Amino acid sequence: KGFNNLEELKLSCNVIEDIKDGAFSDNKNLKKLELQSNLLRKITAKTFTGLDKLDSELKLSDNRLADIEAGSFDMMQGVKTFDLSGNIFESFDAEKVFSKNPSRIDQLYLSGNKLSSLPSNLNKLTNLRILSLSNNQITSLGEEITNFQNLRDLYLGNNYLAEIPESLFTTNPKLSTVNLEKNSIYKIPKSRFVRL
Repeated sequence: KGFNNLEELKLSCNVIEDIKDGAFSDNKNLKKLELQSNLLRKITAKTFTGLDKLDSELKLSDNRLADIEAGSFDMMQGVKTFDLSGNIFESFDAEKVFSKNPSRIDQLYLSGNKLSSLPSNLNKLTNLRILSLSNNQITSLGEEITNFQNLRDLYLGNNYLAEIPESLFTTNPKLSTVNLEKNSIYKIPKSRFVRL
């Protein structure tokens, strides 16, 4: 049986490779869980069973995650910030990973992965305020980052971007910080910064 009164559990900076399904199911009062800097390779739909009281954020950065099973975070309706940076994702489907109530996501950190394109279905995260995709291998923004009414901070430094789409600035009215340093941007048309 778990510790029924446990509210905070820090397991960062260990060598955890696997979490058995339901390992936290008896920790019904757990509100904070830190698992960054381990060796985790997978997250299943049952890994976090019972953790419906987790709030604020979930730290899974600096592991070896390449995929997250659909529904893995469905019970965590209080968690608005997900730090998945420093893993080995080559692709990321926001709709699959956050299949239940994706609009709750406020901050998403995916920097330091192996993404060659933007996460698919980003538009499902309608209340996103901070998106960090620095230190990946992204070559194009396309139209994926458009019409985010609350997006404030966007980090895309150290990728392989050559151009900045006009829609990045014209359809995201609350952008206040955009980091595009260390890319391959070769020109900035005048229209990109009109109406800023």
